[in-house]
Amino acid sequence: MTNLPCKFYPLVMAKKPKITPAVQDYIQEVASLGGKARAAKYDKATLSKWGKKGGRPPKERKGA
Repeated sequence: MTNLPCKFYPLVMAKKPKITPAVQDYIQEVASLGGKARAAKYDKATLSKWGKKGGRPPKERKGA
């Protein structure tokens, strides 16, 4: 990309897509529901322990 002439450079650069407020609200609502489900499934001590270790450990796989 550095070999392109200067007049073509702005055409190649892509703009970041903008997230509308409605989409932001939807994402926030879905994330909130996921957090509430996780909090209902696991107790606070377990979640805290996972957080100190860097996240939830992988699930045990059957037959592995």
